[in-house]
Amino acid sequence: IGIGNLRLKDVYRQESLDRMHSSRLKEIVAAHGWPGIDMVGTDGAEAAFHLAEHSHREAQFQFECLELMENALQQGQVQPAHYAELFDRVQIDRGNMQRFGTQAVFHQGRIEFLPLEDPDRVDARRARMGMVPLREYRTQLEQAYFIREDGR
Repeated sequence: IGIGNLRLKDVYRQESLDRMHSSRLKEIVAAHGWPGIDMVGTDGAEAAFHLAEHSHREAQFQFECLELMENALQQGQVQPAHYAELFDRVQIDRGNMQRFGTQAVFHQGRIEFLPLEDPDRVDARRARMGMVPLREYRTQLEQAYFIREDGR
């Protein structure tokens, strides 16, 4: 059985790895707080973000990470785009609209962004977070997923 380019066993393996890494991130956060740039370097802070992002099966922990990241963002310890992406992920998971336009799905051959609050101002919000305009991001996603102009 395949899901896109992934086999079902690969999906289960990824979920198992996500749970294991989420558990380790919980330990780190409990002992040291959010692992910001000064504590773990740019690569380590990015890794922590990705671990939090993949902790979606543990919504409360993911929300706690977001709160810790918000404080770290104020101190320059988190990449603003990482905060924006986790913020949107948490919002969507809670049934709310995203703010920065980081969450999209592939639907009928196209990239569709999930519900977005105040879409007329999304590019200004993205710019404040050091992110490219939404149109450019859509193009990047389409190129990454090889979507042709005819939607295939």
